[in-house]
Amino acid sequence: QMAAGRRAVRPGGGALFRVPEGDRRAVINLLAARGVPETTAQRLEPWFLAMLATAPSCEIARIDQGEINVDQMVVEAARAAGVRVEGLEGADEQMATLASAPEELALRVLVDTARLGPDFADYIETTVNLYLDRRMGFLGAALREFTLGGRRMVTQLDYLDSVLGERNARMHDRSRAAFARGGVFMAVGALHLVGADGLVERLRRDGYAVTRVW
Repeated sequence: QMAAGRRAVRPGGGALFRVPEGDRRAVINLLAARGVPETTAQRLEPWFLAMLATAPSCEIARIDQGEINVDQMVVEAARAAGVRVEGLEGADEQMATLASAPEELALRVLVDTARLGPDFADYIETTVNLYLDRRMGFLGAALREFTLGGRRMVTQLDYLDSVLGERNARMHDRSRAAFARGGVFMAVGALHLVGADGLVERLRRDGYAVTRVW
């Protein structure tokens, strides 16, 4: 949270004035629904607002209720079993990558997510169902190659592509020594696994046999 706070505040404010006037009220309403009032949003960087705008409302509700996220669940389970835990990236590194998303793309994420309205919930539901069906790679193909969902859905992929590559490279590089030692369980978000730049293909290029077991 401290890492995010240091980078999230926009010197001089005025972030929402970068949003086209015709979409500004819809973006303000979207952020308000995520718990960010207009006065606060004006003082935050567009990349941080985009991150908040694309957070599923159900996940926000879980956090508000004090429930832990999946990352914390994995860490606590490992420690309870006496397993040593090492992180693949620090919080400040993660925030730095998210902050590196081009401002114009972050603003497009805000506008297109607001324009999607209730359809954004459908996007999240589709993503969850594809995860449960073990077909995360299909999401990108459906939205980008077959243009299902239209341009506004492609914006979501553009945003993910802008931040996943650097993080995938960092995770891959830092996991190499652990895999060389053996006896390792690595847990990452599902979107870090798919695609030519994902961790599965990176490990295969390293010479590992990667087999799906679930």
